Amino acid sequence: MTFFPCIVAGKNGIQSISETEFKNMFDSGQTNKIKVLNIYDVKEKLIAENTAVLGYRLDFDIADDTQKEPIKCVCTSTWVKENNKWACAMHTETELEK
Repeated sequence: MTFFPCIVAGKNGIQSISETEFKNMFDSGQTNKIKVLNIYDVKEKLIAENTAVLGYRLDFDIADDTQKEPIKCVCTSTWVKENNKWACAMHTETELEK
């Protein structure tokens, strides 16, 4: 579902990540395992026949973490349709203040 190389922006800054880097990052355990609890307040805009932008709110827990409440954030992503398949070309996420 990811269009490589993809651009990711988050707490750790902005990165351009290749498919190999993406797979290595997940396989090595460098990323937290999360459990999505809720996706809501989805907004979408079709920019062109093959390009769409999404925004949504997300509640999640981090596995093996001791936080008491779900983490709440907002996300945006840009999707490109190529060969009749949609893929994410850019994703951002921002944790909301408590």
